[in-house]
Amino acid sequence: MTPILYQMEEPKNHIYIDTTWNKTSGIGANVNDWDTFKNINWQINERAATEEEKRAAFDVYQKDIDMGLKNKDAKGNVIKNNKKADAYKSYSQLTLNDEEINKLLKQHLLDDIKYLQKEFPDFASYPPELQNVLLDIKFTTGNVSQENWPKLRKAIAEKNLFGDEGIIDNVHRKDVGEDRNLWAEQQIRNIKSW
Repeated sequence: MTPILYQMEEPKNHIYIDTTWNKTSGIGANVNDWDTFKNINWQINERAATEEEKRAAFDVYQKDIDMGLKNKDAKGNVIKNNKKADAYKSYSQLTLNDEEINKLLKQHLLDDIKYLQKEFPDFASYPPELQNVLLDIKFTTGNVSQENWPKLRKAIAEKNLFGDEGIIDNVHRKDVGEDRNLWAEQQIRNIKSW
């Protein structure tokens, strides 16, 4: 999935705030909590950032997040952040080099695979294409829970690839681009047997 994610995501070497108000960098790496943030090898002009510089940047983004989380719709739901990632480039001088971006992506994927193995005890026996789709869903939405994905989970339990209410009908996500949803569908179409 690493090359696919590099293709579908636009790696960012700076920090930005994602649509759900989390500090993010690299290829979808959540760097929202201080312990994670301070342990990243942030750079400033190709030198290691100090802890004080990291803390200052963390606080700048956190201030924006705190303000954003106060904006709610008529139903009381937090309004998603609609600012583009590149709009945050000037917030801080902290950047990631390619090695650190790869390290964060690898950890993200390992964590997501552990989650999927827990959610789907027979995950390792799934066709590789389905594993990739589930990994991408977890990567982009944060979960593949029964509560949020009941039809997909039912189709997987029934090994229903293409029938009514099949897997192929249930891999779409509303918050990703159509090309990514088409990729997921194509992955399912590529499954020859299960």
